[in-house]
Amino acid sequence: MENVCYWDQFRQSTMVFCEERLCSLIVQPSNAFSSFFFALVGLYLHLKYRQHKGELIRIIIPICYLLGITSFLFHGSFTFLFEVFDVGSMYMLSILLITFNLKRLNWINDKAFHPIYWSLVVLSIVFMVIFKGQSGEYLFGFEMVIAAMLEAKLLMTQKGVNYKWFIASISCFAVSIVIWVLDVKKILCDPTNHILQGHAVWHLLDAIAIAFLYLHYSQFNSKNKS
Repeated sequence: MENVCYWDQFRQSTMVFCEERLCSLIVQPSNAFSSFFFALVGLYLHLKYRQHKGELIRIIIPICYLLGITSFLFHGSFTFLFEVFDVGSMYMLSILLITFNLKRLNWINDKAFHPIYWSLVVLSIVFMVIFKGQSGEYLFGFEMVIAAMLEAKLLMTQKGVNYKWFIASISCFAVSIVIWVLDVKKILCDPTNHILQGHAVWHLLDAIAIAFLYLHYSQFNSKNKS
């Protein structure tokens, strides 16, 4: 009798990574368990900087927890449903950076912050569901570029901002993107290695990059109040 894998009865993910899919409860062990790096970073930030307040600080730590959970469910099952949840969590981060920078530029005020934020998150998820494929990851990359462009504009107009943590974050993201491409294109790839995969390293570097972003944006907690 042919072995039937539990997750095969669900719609499969549109993404493909180096790690082979196992016929087990956890389809991609390395990619799945490495997702908890996000949750660990969230816990660290929560315990160390619990006194911080402000829109960014209230949202970014739950995003870390959500990224850890949804990424684990996605790589554990490799289904399209949990792919939407995983990439949706990524949109919550990229859109947060965009709306927070719009607020710093005084292009939106406190009252408009949350409606604009959640509207853009929902629109991004709808776009991903409609166009499928790798559109979700590309849209996330595009949104991160927009956030960086807004940061560049702020760099030219605002004084007294410390950019050391932002540079550290961008550096981590840049390295992680290279590793992500090498993994997805199977250039640097051992499908049978379920301990350490390139995508697992991507999770680690991105989690560290988010921590650096947190430190960068936390300096604006008491600034730019409308």
